[in-house]
Amino acid sequence: MAEEAIGIQEIANREHISPQKTGDNIAAKKVVTYAADENNNWQRVPLAFTDKAFDYVGFANSDANGNYQNIFLYNGGAGGTLQRTLTLTYDANSNVTSIARS
Repeated sequence: MAEEAIGIQEIANREHISPQKTGDNIAAKKVVTYAADENNNWQRVPLAFTDKAFDYVGFANSDANGNYQNIFLYNGGAGGTLQRTLTLTYDANSNVTSIARS
């Protein structure tokens, strides 16, 4: 039997969340991102993959190695409004070297 759902504040206060609380088959672990500021001081920073909602991801423009060069984020499904475009750059070994957001 699953445990009762937990609220946002309880999630914010926990480091580990059990599978019974997440409703998934694995436990969740909360992580925090840190980055160095312009003075090389470590600061806690929010994850900012995108600041707009999206519910569909499209891929396009494969290079000669089959690597997608563009990822398109839409709100409203495949025919919805384009929210963001991510442009990926690869090295000679097909490793992603940069992601530009527009």
